[in-house]
Amino acid sequence: MTKKLISTEDPWCDKEPYKDGWPKGVRPLSFGAAEDMGFDRKHRLYWCGELLVTENRFSLSWWQAATAVAVAIATVGMALMDFLRFMGWVPGS
Repeated sequence: MTKKLISTEDPWCDKEPYKDGWPKGVRPLSFGAAEDMGFDRKHRLYWCGELLVTENRFSLSWWQAATAVAVAIATVGMALMDFLRFMGWVPGS
């Protein structure tokens, strides 16, 4: 394992953003720091040997889930009715 020289200046402090639209404290990745990144056979990303969380999860409340199910059922029902009308099995208006 090689020793790395550590700068006395903290690169993650709340300086002005590196680029417009970037949050404070976000710095670009240099070629020298790229060797600290790695991945395993399952394509999970690691930084300095620590697993990085690369997913965002969300959950719906019960009423949002119920609304989504109702909309999905209505959509399937409308598609079925249009198919039946197209086939001539149900008289259309």
